[in-house]
Amino acid sequence: MYKDYELTVAAGVTAASPTEFIKEFPPAAIERLTISFPKGPNREVYVRILHEAEYVWPQDPEEWINGENERVVITGPWENWDELYQLRIQMCSPGARLSHKIIFRFDLAELGALSPVRNALDGLRTRFLPIS
Repeated sequence: MYKDYELTVAAGVTAASPTEFIKEFPPAAIERLTISFPKGPNREVYVRILHEAEYVWPQDPEEWINGENERVVITGPWENWDELYQLRIQMCSPGARLSHKIIFRFDLAELGALSPVRNALDGLRTRFLPIS
């Protein structure tokens, strides 16, 4: 299951007053986030994602994610919802001359359900744990 969002940031939006979108999610773990940056912003479009006041991607409040004609992939899982199933997506473009659309894809898995690869890795880890 996944959620796609195509969001637009206007030219000249500063980091001090970013454009913000609040997006609702089902109770699910985020296994992967893919941010697709278009050709043209010259790395002058920046994004970050928060859950309430917690910085999720990137985790440092002074950092932002940017790109130019590329996909940035962040792997999870992330599932620290605390019963509030929404994320805040912030975007700014202080040096851009035009507005730009960024595509966000969140790959989701049911809470508590492991992907087949993670399940297999957990099985291997279990075999090699010391017996206490």
